[in-house]
Amino acid sequence: MFSFGPFLPDQADLGNPGSTVATNVLPKTAATYAPFPAQAVVSNALTNRPMGAASFKQTDGTVHTFAADSQDLFKLSGMTFGNVSRASASYTVSGNDVVNFVNFGNRVISVSGHTDPPQSFVMGTSSTFDDLLAAQATCTITITAFGDLANGEKVRLVATDQTTHDFTVGSSPGSGTFVAATSNDQTATNLKDQIDANAKFSASVASNVVTVTQATAGVRGETTVTVTDSSPVGMTATNFDNGVSYDIKPKSIAVVKDFVMMGNIKQDATVHPNRINWSAINDPTSFPTPGTSAAAAVQSDFQDLPVGGEVMAILGAVGGMDGVVMCRSAIYRLSFVGPPTVFNITEIERDRGPFARNSVVNVGPFAFYLGEEGFWSFTGAGSQSIGDQKVDRFFLNDLDQNYIDRVYGAADPTQKMVYWAYPSFGSSDGQPNKVIIYNWAVDRWSTAEVNQEYMFRNLSTEVTLEGLDAFGTVDSIDVSFDSASWIGGLTSLNGFNADKKLCRFTGPSLAAQLETQEIGGSNRIYVNAIRPYVDGGTVTVKLKHRAAPGDSVTETSENSIDADGQAHFTVSTRYARAQVNVAAGGTWSHAQGVDAEVVADGAA
Repeated sequence: MFSFGPFLPDQADLGNPGSTVATNVLPKTAATYAPFPAQAVVSNALTNRPMGAASFKQTDGTVHTFAADSQDLFKLSGMTFGNVSRASASYTVSGNDVVNFVNFGNRVISVSGHTDPPQSFVMGTSSTFDDLLAAQATCTITITAFGDLANGEKVRLVATDQTTHDFTVGSSPGSGTFVAATSNDQTATNLKDQIDANAKFSASVASNVVTVTQATAGVRGETTVTVTDSSPVGMTATNFDNGVSYDIKPKSIAVVKDFVMMGNIKQDATVHPNRINWSAINDPTSFPTPGTSAAAAVQSDFQDLPVGGEVMAILGAVGGMDGVVMCRSAIYRLSFVGPPTVFNITEIERDRGPFARNSVVNVGPFAFYLGEEGFWSFTGAGSQSIGDQKVDRFFLNDLDQNYIDRVYGAADPTQKMVYWAYPSFGSSDGQPNKVIIYNWAVDRWSTAEVNQEYMFRNLSTEVTLEGLDAFGTVDSIDVSFDSASWIGGLTSLNGFNADKKLCRFTGPSLAAQLETQEIGGSNRIYVNAIRPYVDGGTVTVKLKHRAAPGDSVTETSENSIDADGQAHFTVSTRYARAQVNVAAGGTWSHAQGVDAEVVADGAA
């Protein structure tokens, strides 16, 4: 028997101990492949392109699944995604970013890059997300002597986004103009009305004191009162205060020990791609200004990593370590030591790290990622190649690197497999159209051809009969009613298809294709029959052959299997290999290899 060996497209056809084709199959065992199931739709569609998803268990065992597109956050209820975005404004997620979710107890936190602040949702309590660091800064303006105010004198407010807004004393009210008249209290009311009409602020008044609140969280900006003689006459002011300590917008997030840690940060108006910043201990809602006594008291701090470039991913508890930071070309170990240092940060590797930030997959003691040279596994001591001489060259040549940030990795720990969806050059718009699969238990690879917008490890939610209404008619439900997918809390590989709908890989088998190694030598052979060992499905066989190693491959037509389990041929050649095709929708479990009836050409 010629086994369907390991998928080794980087090696030559002749003498290859494995195969160059393993399509729409899973590397099930060390000697067999299993079918790759089709996507089964289990939800309604998101509004825009899916850009992140995650599933968490509340402390009472209730499962919550969240998803994100470029403008909104969603939560799965039954089989329907409902919008749970913050009330204040929609989000703007860059096409090169994704939305990353973590949970700290019952609190779910999402980050989406340098545009929007971290978002927070408390499972079992919240109905919508809100800014994690949600306090808006306030200031006050006091009218002390309205009669001393002259036209042209003004209050200048600087908003969180650093824009400047003037409110000027004038003879008649208008946009940004207030009247000094009647009394201190009335003048304060006039000023309040003009400030409150500005979208960057909200204002209230009590007697002669105007309290102004920034519309966006953050202690950005200041209040200044400008008068003609350069000294405050008639008005006094306090600067903005009492908001969050500072503005932070990260691309990466993880829970490391008892801290929420963020990386690749835009702080205020400055991007720090190599910075990590961690919260107060056991309080993910507190990020005091680093270096202050308030930060030191709660063990919050930051660190700019000296080498490696931008932070690509932060991981907790890999290979027995407290945490790991993966930069573009360096990997660091995090060791919790407590105050005043809090974390010892040690460089483990240099000139190696994730090439695609969304390719990093953390599962148990492993972290898998795509580097510039190919695929790697990391367990703490360092990175080990898992794709060299196997699939690295094949993958990098097939990947459209214009869309490198749309390589999405996800693990299925029950199958001991990690999957990377990616856009090949056959994708016209950068949408991932292929998947490469690695079984870390048996160190074997395979591929699948499926449009998969985003992949993630999901916990299933229990579905009631009423919840089936989201699917429409019974005929429209792709998942068998016998499937364990309807039971809550089960771990499975999920993703979003081209229609932006949540799918589970529980549908019928896709059309599979496997090839044997190439056999032959200097003498001609006669291939009479091929017997495939596939335990089900509709199987056909195609013979590929050539007379010399430098010749183009000639293919026969697909031959069906006869009653004896053989496909018959009449081919004289020097080199031959069999391609076995299993039709879509068939029921089978293992594909092992083939028997070949081959004799020396001319022999009886």
